[in-house]
Amino acid sequence: MVEGELFEDPKDFLANFFMRGVSTVFSEARFWIVLFFITHGALKLFLAWGLLKKKVWAYPVSIAVFLLFITVQSYRLFSPSVHSVGGRYCF
Repeated sequence: MVEGELFEDPKDFLANFFMRGVSTVFSEARFWIVLFFITHGALKLFLAWGLLKKKVWAYPVSIAVFLLFITVQSYRLFSPSVHSVGGRYCF
């Protein structure tokens, strides 16, 4: 809808304002998503390394972290405020 408006009038203030706002939100969201996945992966690799090296501290920490991950994912799966998340888990 906005693209058509910009095609007709490239200097339209409202359409340009909307497009800049949306692109800012998506770029910020992308940053946090990337940060989440990098942190999530690094933490799991670190814990897997500790488990493979049979470090005693790694066992209870891994259990706690993995339970936390399971809790967060279960909340996101069953939360009514998160729309269409269940569709991603139903293959």
